[in-house]
Amino acid sequence: MKISLKGMIWIPAFITIGFLLAFPVTQLIMLGNWMGMEYTTEQISLLYENLWRDELMHTGLVVSGLAALFNGVSQFWYLYSSRKIDFYHSLPMKRSRMFWYKTLQSLLYFLIPYLAMEFFSVCIGAMRGFFSLHLMKMAFVMMLFHLLLYLLLYFSIVLVISVTGHFMMGALLLAAVVVYGPALGVLLEIYEGV
Repeated sequence: MKISLKGMIWIPAFITIGFLLAFPVTQLIMLGNWMGMEYTTEQISLLYENLWRDELMHTGLVVSGLAALFNGVSQFWYLYSSRKIDFYHSLPMKRSRMFWYKTLQSLLYFLIPYLAMEFFSVCIGAMRGFFSLHLMKMAFVMMLFHLLLYLLLYFSIVLVISVTGHFMMGALLLAAVVVYGPALGVLLEIYEGV
């Protein structure tokens, strides 16, 4: 893992910067705005809870999706090159072991920056006097939701890259996989309305 980390240090750095902007920076900006507007402590407490429920959830979804995209593509990009496929598959290692190694590495690239930035966000709230077990529960549920989204997108990207042999076909298939669920939901709503 140390050797492959040297070549892909940009991925955890990018994910760390993304979650830094998504959680602590967003939280500091919003708290600063609320303090400047001279809201009462009760009002700020309600706004802070809504911040965790809405804004941090949405910004975390965007960064989680981008992290899944970058991790999936960078880990399995070699499948688009016949020379690299020959090299990687000639290594004395089972393909399933190589797959799970790359998946574990990608998961660590996602989870370590995520947990660190979420911890900083909780600490920022605690320093301002907004700490409760309910907030910790919300942070845990948000982490599970973002992790499930990350895994869903990551494995979809890996599947698309593994199935297709060309970049353009992979991009089209990935777009179809991502759009399929929401499109099916809209069609079901239209069908129920008729």
